[in-house]
Amino acid sequence: MSGLLDEVVAVGSTRRRALVVLMIAMLAGGGLYLFFRSHPSSSLVPEVARASSLPQPPPPWSPAQIKELLSVVASTEAEGLRPADYNLDALGREVAQRQFGPKLDALAEKTLAAIAHDFAAGRVRNRHSFNWYIDYQGPDLAQLTAQAMAARERGDLRSWVASLLPTDPAYHALRDALANTQDEDRRDRIKANLERWRWLPRDFGGGDQLYINLPTYRVDLIRAGERVASYKAVIGATDMPTPVLSAPVRQVIANPDWIVPASIVRKSKLRPGTSSRYSFSTRPDGTLRVRQKPGPGNALGKLKIEFPNKLAIYFHDTPSRSLFGASDRTFSHGCVRVQDIEELAGQVVSNPERLSKALAGANTRSLPARPNLRANVVYLTLVPDGAGGISDVGDPYMLDEKLVAALAGRKPKPATLGPKAEGTTTPKPREVQPAASREPPGESASPLAVPEASPTAPSPESEDLSPPLENEGANDAGETLPRPE
Repeated sequence: MSGLLDEVVAVGSTRRRALVVLMIAMLAGGGLYLFFRSHPSSSLVPEVARASSLPQPPPPWSPAQIKELLSVVASTEAEGLRPADYNLDALGREVAQRQFGPKLDALAEKTLAAIAHDFAAGRVRNRHSFNWYIDYQGPDLAQLTAQAMAARERGDLRSWVASLLPTDPAYHALRDALANTQDEDRRDRIKANLERWRWLPRDFGGGDQLYINLPTYRVDLIRAGERVASYKAVIGATDMPTPVLSAPVRQVIANPDWIVPASIVRKSKLRPGTSSRYSFSTRPDGTLRVRQKPGPGNALGKLKIEFPNKLAIYFHDTPSRSLFGASDRTFSHGCVRVQDIEELAGQVVSNPERLSKALAGANTRSLPARPNLRANVVYLTLVPDGAGGISDVGDPYMLDEKLVAALAGRKPKPATLGPKAEGTTTPKPREVQPAASREPPGESASPLAVPEASPTAPSPESEDLSPPLENEGANDAGETLPRPE
């Protein structure tokens, strides 16, 4: 070996010779040590040292490691995934034929990478088509690769991939329910909710938060993991759904004004001199700018709670309060209307006395929120029931079947809302598109617990179903956001 290394030293460029030496040394085990000992002053020493630090291809898979990988593939079923999607048959054929080698190694690497990704961040990639805008992507690829190689060497692949899954008790409750449920439709919906949990950051829900699981129609104030207050909410209509997102709460606006979007101005009869509730001006491009003044008739009511996000979503008051009596409260244009928001805002701001003074006046005031408070908006249709099981809280945007189909690699079944009057159609949820950001601004309970049932209200008046000129999706520049009115 020493003689062969001597011959290499005299051949080719320094870089090329260094790489050749490294390859020979890797094949010979102690060859690299022999080279450094025999050529301590060679110009190749630093080049070989650098080359040896480059990322190396993973070692071949042993039969024992392949066997463990097959066990990992089988374990995906318990997480609501399909083992067939992870090369189960192809791996089985290679093993049955004793075809150990580069082809099987490549297949094993691909399989493990896919499972690690799907456990860590979910299988379905296009989350925006489900109005999901919490863009969690899971651990860094290089980090996952290094961890996978270490787990292989330890013979601990199964434990390692399991560590990538959500640890929230709600996820484990869903897994348990999946194992104990025979009804296929119910199993499919459990699988959809397991996938949604994999889309969430592993530290999601910690700390203080304003939490709304949209199908429950309630905003919960959570402190240190305990729900201290809960408020009825109205969420986006089925054709203007409220998106899933998470952002820090920055401020509360007392007596907010509202810039009417250009799309509404064009369709309305609002023109200078037609209403004292609005002020009018002309933008540099010649279009009409219409501002609804603060006051009890303002579309945003008396209060707005802001958290910066590119979709211009926020919590706010409303003059249409009879809608809080309905059982299914999908009436807004995307933002979340909150009942008794003045009480909630008093617990959100850092100085409640300033809020009271601001509300006693008529001018618009911005008040900073308490530090370390987040707004978390999620969409989970099956949640823990507090008794060790799970409860169905509804699927107002009809997204479960769409997600089940995506996981199964098929087209969704036609959505229905039960019996319908002749001539009517079922509304379809529309994907929310990104928009310009708005102006910056005692009982232990899981935030996923089932809320108390809301009484069904009589049919709301027409003005409550669609408050005049309300468009919560507009930004303060008056730009039209893609939530149509």
